[in-house]
Amino acid sequence: MLDYHTIISNMKMLGGAVQETYNVIAVGGTSLVLHGIKGSTEDVDFIVEGGDTMRFGVSYKRHCGGPIDVSAAGECFGTRLPPDYAAQSDYIGSFGMLTVHAPSVIDTIITKSTRSNPRDRNDIDACVGSVSGADVPDRLREYAIESDDVARRSIADVFGV
Repeated sequence: MLDYHTIISNMKMLGGAVQETYNVIAVGGTSLVLHGIKGSTEDVDFIVEGGDTMRFGVSYKRHCGGPIDVSAAGECFGTRLPPDYAAQSDYIGSFGMLTVHAPSVIDTIITKSTRSNPRDRNDIDACVGSVSGADVPDRLREYAIESDDVARRSIADVFGV
């Protein structure tokens, strides 16, 4: 399991080891750990906004070990993201050649709701109280998945909206 300190330690190690500049956004459970909503995660998930996506994944595995999922810019778990996704993300830190952001909690809820497996549903439940439930459907309209019944049902079940 990877907690906040382990994730940050890995980012420091990786940022000092790579020879290419990377700008990444931590998503999924990794985002929730960095936001302090979740204590740990089983793997790390990143969107590579700047730098080579595949090389980032390979470098992470070589220097940090453990499971990692990477997505190219503008996509998260197969979901196309709104154009302002990166701009709305929170700055976590710069570590050598690596800059890390985390999406807003609302964006994390939405991307997790598109998969809606039990682990993702537990993570969404953990977000209650961290955001206004009324803000989630407003943000969902900015995603191309607005008509996705799975996402809308998951959000409605948790937030009652």
